[in-house]
Amino acid sequence: MDEGKLVAHWPAASVGHLRYPDVPESIADLAREAHACLIAGATRAAALMARSAVEAVAKDKDFTSGNLMQKIDRLHNSGHISQLIAEAAHEIRFAGNEAAHGPLDVEPTSQEDAEAITRLMDKILERVYHEPAEIEYIRMKRTLGPTAGERHPDYASDAFGGLPEATWVSKSPF
Repeated sequence: MDEGKLVAHWPAASVGHLRYPDVPESIADLAREAHACLIAGATRAAALMARSAVEAVAKDKDFTSGNLMQKIDRLHNSGHISQLIAEAAHEIRFAGNEAAHGPLDVEPTSQEDAEAITRLMDKILERVYHEPAEIEYIRMKRTLGPTAGERHPDYASDAFGGLPEATWVSKSPF
């Protein structure tokens, strides 16, 4: 407050509009929080939340023991993610570890790097949850007929999927 006037809002922007069809809500919340941190300029926190989302994906797929490196490798070895997506998950792991445990006298995660990290997180969520659900939807339509299956309620009628990478924002809409 400045002389009785509101100067700023916290957080600076809402990320509630980011849709994560087919992603468990607890994991979608972590992803939205990563984006909220990014928008607020809390780049280390964005990297940490992206790392948390990757770990939550592993736990959701029942890989609960070991460190995150082992969990990512298990996700890959079990066929949940490709080699390329495993590499993306490891880069998020490295960035999150650096944000959490890196030396304090080093520059924090840059805005550009934090944006790339959150985009990679979104791609992982798309590959693990959205793409299999989309394939299943099409398969049901093909095998059971046009009235079989329904899209997730988060799908927009004018957009295919509507994952955050399609509505990416790096600045506050205010």
